[in-house]
Amino acid sequence: MEYWHRREGGLYLDATAGAGGHTEALLNLDPKARCIAVDRDESAIRIAKQNLERFGDRVTFVKDCFENMTNILR
Repeated sequence: MEYWHRREGGLYLDATAGAGGHTEALLNLDPKARCIAVDRDESAIRIAKQNLERFGDRVTFVKDCFENMTNILR
């Protein structure tokens, strides 16, 4: 987390979100941070949404591949 979390209240990208573990750790660390959680697997996105529900609109879920990061961030 010390390498990923660079400033309080930042917007972060979890390009391989899986079940949302890293996103959860980041959002727990910084209550002002927001995260875009990306995964190409629909079932992973579904699980991450359940696991991260308590963070509300601090998480944006995107079903896509990390190779499309530039387009996702637009």
